[in-house]
Amino acid sequence: MFTFYQNLTPQIAKKYRNKLMLQWWAIKQIMQGRLRLRNTFGDVIKISDQITCYNGDKVVFRTKGHITNYGMIGMVNWLIWTSSNSSSAFYGLQYTLGTYMYIRCGTGHTNPTTATTTALDAINATAPSSFFGATSNPSAGSYRITWTATWNAGSLTAITIYEFGMWWNNAWASSPTQFALQSYVMGTLGSTSASNAEMVSRISDPDGDFSHFTVNVSVPLTLQWNLTFTFA
Repeated sequence: MFTFYQNLTPQIAKKYRNKLMLQWWAIKQIMQGRLRLRNTFGDVIKISDQITCYNGDKVVFRTKGHITNYGMIGMVNWLIWTSSNSSSAFYGLQYTLGTYMYIRCGTGHTNPTTATTTALDAINATAPSSFFGATSNPSAGSYRITWTATWNAGSLTAITIYEFGMWWNNAWASSPTQFALQSYVMGTLGSTSASNAEMVSRISDPDGDFSHFTVNVSVPLTLQWNLTFTFA
């Protein structure tokens, strides 16, 4: 009499098993979070881009913004940065507000914003009459940077605005730049003075963010740009 034993346990390749286990842990975390079975404070941080426009004392619009690849890469690089070269100055993303870090309006109305958008469709070269940034803590677990750009009455002509963009300073004139993803200490590579600012966020009529409008030149035009970090 012969007895045969067969291992009927299914064999799963390690890479597929790991993938299934990761999916299981992701589902488990979601369910535990929704059922309040674990402490979810601080496990997600939301970064939101919100812009409000005023023409005089009239609110023209409020909308979410569209952070581009350069904006995301710039923030990631600054989190990995640890020191600067002692032989040279180091210039940050916000260096010289209004000159190397700035906001502009535009009259182009062709293209919606994508992750790779690097410019307005048709930029208006007139700089805001004043531009400043400030930090705040608007509520518990929420931290904000607010940039306010104001064009004084008469500084713009009665143009029709379809878009706005924000640029951050690029601290190096040559590679590596603040907008090329780094995996090492940025500052030790040295720096030049600021140059080659890159657009990091845009809002526009083609994106459906606001309806184009003609500037009332008798009153100021103000754009308040908020970047808010929140424990989600």
